[in-house]
Order: sequence, then C-alpha cells, then structure tokens
Amino acid sequence: MTIIYSLLSACFHPIRDIALKGKEPRYDVYLLAVVGWVFIAAIQILATGASWTMSNYVYLYAFISAIGNVMYYSGIGYALRRGDVSVYYPIFRTTPVFMALLEWMFWGKTYTFYFLAGMVLIIIGALIVHNGWRIIQRKALAGADKVSLLFALYALVGSIIYIMADAKAMQGTVKPEASTYLFYNLLFCSILFIFFGFIANKDKRTYITSLTNTYKTNWRRITLATGCDYASYYLILVAESMKNSNIVLINTLRLWDIPLSVILARVVLKEKNTLSRFLATAIILVGSILLIYNK
Repeated sequence: MTIIYSLLSACFHPIRDIALKGKEPRYDVYLLAVVGWVFIAAIQILATGASWTMSNYVYLYAFISAIGNVMYYSGIGYALRRGDVSVYYPIFRTTPVFMALLEWMFWGKTYTFYFLAGMVLIIIGALIVHNGWRIIQRKALAGADKVSLLFALYALVGSIIYIMADAKAMQGTVKPEASTYLFYNLLFCSILFIFFGFIANKDKRTYITSLTNTYKTNWRRITLATGCDYASYYLILVAESMKNSNIVLINTLRLWDIPLSVILARVVLKEKNTLSRFLATAIILVGSILLIYNK
C-alpha cells in the first residue's frame, strides 16, 4: 500500500503544476493554495470526526516542516526568477539521494543494491526528462548565477527538512491523524508565507489587496491546484504513517510526477515532447520496478 499511495500522490502533482502554469506572482499563488489547504484540512477533520489535538512533540515537527516548506518554495521561486530552470532543477530533484545519505549516516539505515540502483535510475530519468541527455550543460553551470545557486541549495535543504519532519511525526509512537497534522502544519505554513511575503513586498499597504486580486483573477486554477496538492500531501503522510514505511522509497517514487507531467503537458498544453523524454520515462519505469522488487 505504501507504493500505491506514493504513486497516487505523484499523479496529483502534474495537475497542480499545469493548473498554476504561467501564473504570476508565483510566491503569492502558492501562498493562496496553502491557505486553501488549511480549510480543506479543517473540513476533513469535521467530516471524519478526527481529533483537533496532537501530542506536543508532533506540533514541533509540524512547525519544523512548515519552515522547511517555506524554505523550499521560496528558494525555488528566487532561484528560477534569476536563472534557467535547466541549471537549477537537477538540484531540486536530488532530495532522495541526500535523505538516503542522512539515514545511513545518522540512523544506520542500510540499502540493498536493487534499491540504490532503482533510486539512481529514477533520478537520472527524471533529470533527462527535464534537461535532455546531457542532464546539466557544463557551459550553463559554469555561467550560473551564484545567488541562484545558493537559493537552489537553500531549497534543497528545505525539502529535506520538511520531508524528514513529516516522516518523524507520522512514524512516532503516537501517530496523529493525517488531516490533523496537515491542519496545523499548513496553518504554520500560511502564517510564515504571509509574514515573509509581507516583509518582501515593497508596498506593504497594498499587500493584502494584491493577494485578494491575485485570487480573484486566478481562483479557478488556484482552487484546482489546492485540491490536487492537498490530496498529494495527504497520501504521502498516510504512506509515511504505515508500518515499516521507507521515506526514501516514498519520495523516490514521487518522481513519477515528471513523466506524468510530460504526458499531460502534451495532451492538455499541446507541448511538443522529444523522443528522449519518453525514453527517460522508460528508465524511470525500470527504476520503479527495481524499488518495488526490493520492497
């Protein structure tokens, strides 16, 4: 079931990305989507009769995860604002590698050959889908903006923080309801997003008004993205809460959102896809089979 939930989570991400494609400002659009998550989580708690409270240590993990989320998305936004996606995108997609390394260093986690081979194939395939067979062009990397590179690394650290915090919260001795954890996690996220957005905004007197106008202009797309993103996040938390779940496996399988985005972009956005992208999808498929075989 862990594998099924992980792959289902990956299915929702491309829909989110297509819904928000080309919408500016990216930070504000994502902020509004996160605020929408809080209301969905509250409705789910009321509908299912879940508890509104959690263990004290889980609140701490939820807050740490919120900090990581803000780091991740703000880092991506600033990195891509100043530089090319093809240069910095590979950095964002190496999260499972660093997570595996951390688990090996600090928690004594061991991995089989099939697991490592599958993880590497999926990451390589994801990078090829996005960047072509050269993955990272040396000339592009040599001319990369140093500030953007720092923001990309900042986003990478943020992703590791929120993934690890979520996993520790859901794998604790007293596991919270996924909807309850999401409610407080996303409430913290919303507060942090609004705070930092307010600080960064030049005209602070009109900040709330600008957010309102952004929502009015894009409410259909934001609503669709909010629902898909919440479903994806919820499925991941459920997967992580299951017995003997493996967060590296879960987050490596989530990279299936890349080939799915290629297919949906072709169908919905009429984008032209090269043969290399579909061949890379085959590499991801082989990697996934190795991971599932290892499991």
